[in-house]
Amino acid sequence: MAELKDLYDLRVDGAKVDDTNPVPTEDQSLAGLIGEVQATPTANTLLARVKALLTGIVLAAGTNLIGKVAPSADQDPIYDHTNGASVAVTSSSATAFTPRAGCKYGLFYASADTYIRTDAGAASTSNGQSVLIQGGAAPSVHPVVAATAIKAVTSSTATLTFVPMKERA
Repeated sequence: MAELKDLYDLRVDGAKVDDTNPVPTEDQSLAGLIGEVQATPTANTLLARVKALLTGIVLAAGTNLIGKVAPSADQDPIYDHTNGASVAVTSSSATAFTPRAGCKYGLFYASADTYIRTDAGAASTSNGQSVLIQGGAAPSVHPVVAATAIKAVTSSTATLTFVPMKERA
């Protein structure tokens, strides 16, 4: 029958751990392998390698998504924040925005439930052709047509915000 030590092949820094080469103790080199917690960990330590890996990774708060989920406005060519606008919307369908040339999508959010039409048709709260922008909800993205009026209507009054977007190059 094989002895327990013959059933595993434990290695530290490429060297097999056995009776002649035991696992290093904390006093010997474990702290040296892990590294110390500081702004710039010692090179080639576990902390230095983890820091290098995580430097380029952004974890979106409250999600399990890893990556650059929402770049800032100055880094992301898709948002056209300089031409975003907010308007007051009432119970009468009216033109809220007219997207500029090159605009393919709109990011919308509203203070109260608001219905929009992106095809220049009259917005309605009940005709089934209008898109609901839920008041106080997270912004939503909808296709729009450049130079075509976006009509909006609400059952009371609301503030509707539109941020033009374009396709990534």
